[in-house]
Amino acid sequence: MHRIAAVVAGLLLAFVGTSTTFAATINVPGDHATIQGAINASSDGDVIAVAAGYYKEHSLNLGGKAITIQGTLNSDGTLATTINAYGGGRVFMIQSGEGDGTVIKDLVITGGSSVYGGGIYCNSSNTTITNCTISGNTAETGGGIFCYSSNPTITNCTISGNTANVYGGGIFCYSSSPTITNCTISGNTADDLLASGGGIYSVSSSPTISGSEICGNELDQINGTYTDAGGNTVADECPAGGACCIGSGCSVETETNCIAVGGTYQGDNSDCNGDPCWQDSDGDGVHDAEDAFPDDPNEWADSDGDGLGDNEDTAPRGACCVSSGCHALTETACTDMGGTWLGEEDSSCDDCAPTCQGDANADGVVDVFDLLKVIDGWGTCP
Repeated sequence: MHRIAAVVAGLLLAFVGTSTTFAATINVPGDHATIQGAINASSDGDVIAVAAGYYKEHSLNLGGKAITIQGTLNSDGTLATTINAYGGGRVFMIQSGEGDGTVIKDLVITGGSSVYGGGIYCNSSNTTITNCTISGNTAETGGGIFCYSSNPTITNCTISGNTANVYGGGIFCYSSSPTITNCTISGNTADDLLASGGGIYSVSSSPTISGSEICGNELDQINGTYTDAGGNTVADECPAGGACCIGSGCSVETETNCIAVGGTYQGDNSDCNGDPCWQDSDGDGVHDAEDAFPDDPNEWADSDGDGLGDNEDTAPRGACCVSSGCHALTETACTDMGGTWLGEEDSSCDDCAPTCQGDANADGVVDVFDLLKVIDGWGTCP
């Protein structure tokens, strides 16, 4: 008995002396009004479950955490959760050494805009991206996904209707070896006539691609080296299809693919010229963010601009100082983003401390890309 008691006491001391954490599920908007707020509150192993709906957020920074950010599926398996950056910046920033335990899944990622990586920016990270639609994002390089010294695993994703002004409309890879499996990469555009990579641009990289359809990208499908692991279809033209409205974006898809990702099909041989997916639903004569989601009845109550119609919409807004700049938010939403709220009356973004002075491309890091940005703009200002 004395021996058993000693063993039990030893185990108790071991548990007391050990810092043990348990994975939690953090619900958005149930536990936190914003996705960034949930990320800030999370720990390794946690799952951030984002409810169905539309979320207006950008520059989501995972901070190196091994967490899962997971959207919601409709009963038919289509995607029900959309994150739309509305051109305020890229959607996701993954730049703190994240490994494959950092997972982004079941999301529509759209409306991102940045110099590098409009939808997802990967720098020195090996994130898992699965069952996502990455559409309607823009960048100088890497419209949909930008990979620098990164080896993400990209599975069962649709990457379509993204634009790069230079290289990699769909995916850009530099010194990276992503694994791309069972993906559709179509209708993306890169504008550089010399070496564009409308679908994928790969330099000093060795992506492995299998079971994927890469088609209908401009100016080309894949530019650079890659490993063909089998089952791929690479063609200048995709099977007959038409404009597919996903979130506030538009891409040319087959009807089957459009329905599979929860889009609205506009008919065979239709295209995205003239932006058929954007409607002046509020009748103000302007196509703007208020018209982005005409089918969502809660969008019209979204007075605080957080993508949700909830009780925060009746709360006052004021200047919120965050690392990415300044936004007009409610106090709760500002706190969730880790920002400093300056109050509702007479607050101004001019009162926020200056952001990182050397961050020329506004990606949150001062690195060689900032130097390239400065060199690119060298000369007399207009």
